[in-house]
Amino acid sequence: MVATKRGSKKGGTSAGSKARKAAPARKAAPAKKAAPAKKKAKPVKKAAPAKKKAPAKKTPAKKAAPPKKAAPAPKAEETKPAAAPKGPAGKKKSAAPRKVEPKPYRPKAKMGKDGVMILEEDKILEKAFYGGQQMPSPMEGFLMLLGVVGNDDGSATALFECSASSLRYQMELPRASRSERAQVKGVQGSGEDPDCPRHGVGYRLFRAGKELVCPLCGIAFGRV
Repeated sequence: MVATKRGSKKGGTSAGSKARKAAPARKAAPAKKAAPAKKKAKPVKKAAPAKKKAPAKKTPAKKAAPPKKAAPAPKAEETKPAAAPKGPAGKKKSAAPRKVEPKPYRPKAKMGKDGVMILEEDKILEKAFYGGQQMPSPMEGFLMLLGVVGNDDGSATALFECSASSLRYQMELPRASRSERAQVKGVQGSGEDPDCPRHGVGYRLFRAGKELVCPLCGIAFGRV
């Protein structure tokens, strides 16, 4: 009895094991097919090359007109600053600006044949002579009248001496003009005594032979 039980036990165990062995193994589930790969991306189109711009035409730049030169401003007269006045408070007194004195007029003279200096024809000098004014000398000083000598052609020569250099000078006085003679003749016709047309009223002509002569200039302006 005991053996049967063991054998049954053995047989049971073997049968069970066989049964376990006989059970077929489960087939593995088929692997899922991989999803098809995404379509290849379309190749990116290359950008069209940029068109070359036509080179711009170079236009010569207009030259700017040169700026006009501004007119030079008038120069202000330069004056030296006046010195400040000196007073009790220590201030300097302003010195008055010095006035520039004009140079005295000097006539011109040339050497004559006889070594005598002859004054050149000068309206300023003649005006001073006929007006009885002081006459400037070519050298420093003034001319002193020594005398007048009449000439045969109706003209005269005045003799002078320089007060500074003691040089002698001569001045030729022209003869009377037609208008001067006509003036003297008109006064004679009215019955009056004529005056010198050059020296003016108060300088009467005196008779020298057949002619009327001025005592100051020695010029004959008419006939008796």
